[in-house]
Amino acid sequence: MHEYWLRGDRNLSVSSHLTPDPERRLRRMLDNLHEQQRSAEFKLSAAAIAAAIEMFAVLPSRTGTEFLLSLVICFAFAGLSPFMETDKKLPVLDCKETDLPDDYILDEYDLAKYSSSELVNFLDKYLGGGISATPYYEDLVSRIAYRSRRLVRRQRMLAIACILICFAQVFACISFFL
Repeated sequence: MHEYWLRGDRNLSVSSHLTPDPERRLRRMLDNLHEQQRSAEFKLSAAAIAAAIEMFAVLPSRTGTEFLLSLVICFAFAGLSPFMETDKKLPVLDCKETDLPDDYILDEYDLAKYSSSELVNFLDKYLGGGISATPYYEDLVSRIAYRSRRLVRRQRMLAIACILICFAQVFACISFFL
């Protein structure tokens, strides 16, 4: 058995058995972003439905609970609207490009910081090459950049809606005890 490992054709360097497969990796990133976007859309819809049900369940109050719940519905519908799917930068909802990460991608917030061309160059280096050589892979990367921006926008709208629901609950409790 010792001779098996010493044979010249069996000795491999650390990276010689690794083949870059950018399409599989890019597809996996795109599928993960798609699933997260569907989850964010579901949560936004649930927040809007919960706010609408609670709006009718809460007695008219002096504390403004109905106003906050109507804002939740507005933010949920804005998050689900086609306006979130624009390629243009939305200054309030998009990440700042000056806060680019150094050498890693952790989540959709890190991906959304890049423009399509910057993301192509970064992923080409990050995934071991082969992306910038094929226009098909560059198209996949631009879809990843676009989908990550949409996801970040929707998640931020969801965060705003959740904060408003929390404030509405506080005001509903105050009006209940008054």
